[in-house]
Amino acid sequence: MNIALIGLRGSGKTTIGRELAEQLWCDFVDLDDLALARFAESTVSDVWSAHGEAAWREAEVEALGDVLGRSDDVIALGGGAPMIPQAREMLTTSQMADEIKIVYLKAGEATLRSRLEAEPGDRPSLTDAGTIDEIAAILRKRDPVYQDLADQVLDVDVLSPVEAAQFIVRLVM
Repeated sequence: MNIALIGLRGSGKTTIGRELAEQLWCDFVDLDDLALARFAESTVSDVWSAHGEAAWREAEVEALGDVLGRSDDVIALGGGAPMIPQAREMLTTSQMADEIKIVYLKAGEATLRSRLEAEPGDRPSLTDAGTIDEIAAILRKRDPVYQDLADQVLDVDVLSPVEAAQFIVRLVM
């Protein structure tokens, strides 16, 4: 069985995912890395500039299809991947076949803002308002989809990555 971590940028999908994979003695897969490898550009921002968001989303769906064919992985999805209807359908099909558990790493606006200010990373703006300024709008738009898709919602505002991973281990064992 795979474990997929979903949530907004800055929610800790990669950090918690690596810790979780270590605790479960399995592989960690960052869907952003797999999607990025499909392009000549070296950053997500460069891909968006050169090819546009639609090309990126298509690469995410392709990468998700590849990784869902494997088992016993911890998968960190890009924040926008669950918003793609085809990706959502693939995830739901895997859930129904008991091939995946989806955990929504839910972080509040203040936590996300703080983390993104401290570590902006390679994150293109989704609304032209700027990564920090768009947090509330993106959270309002995506939260219902994440909630609907998730098998478990984990509030990560007050948990360390180790604590969050330990909670998920108890959930899936």
